[in-house]
Amino acid sequence: MDVVNQMVEVSKKWADLQVKTAQSWFEEVRQTEKFDPGLLLDKTIDASQVSIQGTLDAEVEGSEIYFKELVALPGLPKEVAKVVEPMHGVTKQFIGVQQSLANHWFEFLRKNDILKMLGPVAKETPAVKVAA
Repeated sequence: MDVVNQMVEVSKKWADLQVKTAQSWFEEVRQTEKFDPGLLLDKTIDASQVSIQGTLDAEVEGSEIYFKELVALPGLPKEVAKVVEPMHGVTKQFIGVQQSLANHWFEFLRKNDILKMLGPVAKETPAVKVAA
C-alpha cells in the first residue's frame, strides 16, 4: 500500500471513530429519562476521552507512516536524511506530551466536582426531558 493510501486509511479510521463516538454519546443522552447534569458530564467526559485518544492514536500512526516513507524516498538528499530521525524523535516526544496532558486532564475531570466548580451555571440549567 502506498503512503497516500496508508494516510487515507488512518484518516478514515479516525473519522469513523469520531462519528461512532458522537453517535454513541447522542444515543446515551437520548435514552436518559430526565436531565441529570452529573450523568451528562460523565458521558461527555467519556466520549471526549475516546475522541481525543483516537486523535492521538491517529497522530502516532500517521507520523510513523510519514517518517518511514520519508527515509525510504529514493534520492533523498543527505542533509534531509540526517534530520529525519531527530525530527521523528521530537515528534514522538511532542505526542507523548500531548498524551500525558490528555491523561492528566481527564484524571482531573474525574477526580473533581466539575459541576460544583461551574457554580451558578450548573444551578441555572433547567431540568428538561430529552426527547426520543
